[in-house]
Amino acid sequence: MKAGTYITEVDEHYNVQIPVELREKLNLAPGDKIEISIRKIKSRRLEIFLQQNPLYRLLEIHKED
Repeated sequence: MKAGTYITEVDEHYNVQIPVELREKLNLAPGDKIEISIRKIKSRRLEIFLQQNPLYRLLEIHKED
């Protein structure tokens, strides 16, 4: 399971957008369930980080048992 973190801005309708690069890397499609964690930051730089979710390793260990 992959996870992505990115920084974005809230628009005037309180919407945020998932960047194309992240949608493609995570293979997201309309109707997919996602988990979102939100925190306010002071930085205005926009970045994307892709990483393996560390909890996935625990799930894989459990599958091997």
